[in-house]
Amino acid sequence: MMELHLAPPEKPTKMIERSLYSARRCFVENLKRSGKMPASEYAVLDEWYGFLRSATGLDERVDLIVYLRTKPEVAWKRVKARARSEEKVIPLEYLEVRELKRTLLILSSQL
Repeated sequence: MMELHLAPPEKPTKMIERSLYSARRCFVENLKRSGKMPASEYAVLDEWYGFLRSATGLDERVDLIVYLRTKPEVAWKRVKARARSEEKVIPLEYLEVRELKRTLLILSSQL
């Protein structure tokens, strides 16, 4: 994921499907809030995120977020249809992060 962030853009616009920012602010938060991530693991990931931001000079400013509203059930069917080995264990509940995504969008607009 860091390679995508740090690679110089080939064109004036760089579009990233999943960013370090969304991984931290959406998915890690969801795992913590749902009780699926121990506090110690959360603390390590939070420190790692902070380190990556400071050590790499990562510019995580966002010009635009494209949010495609999709029902979790539809997204889950798509995950199953892709049949990626790393996604086999994703439960439907994991995809039910709409409120967190909405919060991320609201917070991002205030940056």
